Amino acid sequence: MQSAIAANSDFPTDRNVVLLYGFTAARSAMFLVAVLVPYFEDHVGLTFREILLTEAAFAATMVLAEIPSGWVADQWRRKSVLVIGAALWAIGILLLWTAEGFAQVVAGQITMGLAASMHSGADSALLYDSLLCRGAQARYLTLESRRHGIGLATLAAASAFAGPLFVWMPRSVFAFDFASFLLCGVCALLLREPPRQKSHRGRFNFAAMIIVVVRECLKNRVVLWAILFSGGLVAATKASIWTQQAYLRFLDIDLFWFGPIAAMGFLIGGMASQLGPLMDRSIGPRVSLGVIVTSVICGFAIGGAFPQPAMIPLLFVGIAAYGIALPALKTLVNDLVESDRRATILSVLSLVPQLTFVGLSHHVGQIVDRSNAADGYIFLAGFTAVAAGCGWVGLVRSLGKSHERI
Repeated sequence: MQSAIAANSDFPTDRNVVLLYGFTAARSAMFLVAVLVPYFEDHVGLTFREILLTEAAFAATMVLAEIPSGWVADQWRRKSVLVIGAALWAIGILLLWTAEGFAQVVAGQITMGLAASMHSGADSALLYDSLLCRGAQARYLTLESRRHGIGLATLAAASAFAGPLFVWMPRSVFAFDFASFLLCGVCALLLREPPRQKSHRGRFNFAAMIIVVVRECLKNRVVLWAILFSGGLVAATKASIWTQQAYLRFLDIDLFWFGPIAAMGFLIGGMASQLGPLMDRSIGPRVSLGVIVTSVICGFAIGGAFPQPAMIPLLFVGIAAYGIALPALKTLVNDLVESDRRATILSVLSLVPQLTFVGLSHHVGQIVDRSNAADGYIFLAGFTAVAAGCGWVGLVRSLGKSHERI
């Protein structure tokens, strides 16, 4: 369903791929993630519900900026959008570094939400169009899975050091994060913008942008259900990252181990992401996505029902699911959507989980504060069963009707 872009043997596709690996690794080296809950609870005085509300502010910002940023990336240079996003990440981490209350943390999260929306979709679209220049778009799933895995592996490495750093000097994690985002910006600056088919570059037109999204979803029901499936699954896995830290506090795990435990989870997610192409070839997308949803439901339910240190590895199933499913869903969108709207639709794929998380975070935060993190995981298991389960059924049916390949 792709319109061919004329092959360009001189375009440095391999160089772009390597730079996008570096860009992803630098952006993902977020030391704060592994100790975010204890830091803001102990050093800023926030409750777990307030922490999730600040994360909801991040998600809400992405909801508002996601599609416009994707539209800008489609109409403008994607490289420029990635550079601006890196700058906003750095500014956001500085705001969190100096935060002394709820409002300041929200300001930092909003800035970082803008940064995330700039990067969401534009990086994947730039990778796909770089491959399209050489007629090598069939390599996309393998390279995107590898890039996804690199990001999770880098996050794992940063998390491994975050626990000891936090015990030694809590604010040092922000300095490392700031340096990582600067390196991310350097990699973005060195990228080469690929030639692509695109519509007339005019002023931003919100109505036209919405029409593009609606028409694409109506035309490609597979894309519509992939977006809804992503909304349920990714929102649940995102909530589980923060709930896991509350779970560790509930079990009285020493703060020193927060980083290494988070690192193990992210490393498993990075390794799992490399299984995506193999699962796609061996058992197909319908079965593999069904296995992913079932595993998340069972892992969260068992870990919540029997809270003890031995259950912690079961909670990593959320990160593993994220690692496998997201590259596969992005591949589906890239294969079905034309170049002039690719970043826009990929942004929608990221927008819906953020929108879902805004509502989900309030309920999870209340449950954890009023009861405990174990009950929070049981709630997440039920949410995944309903939201992601229904999305999977719709996706399976639409795949069967269209005979499209994920």
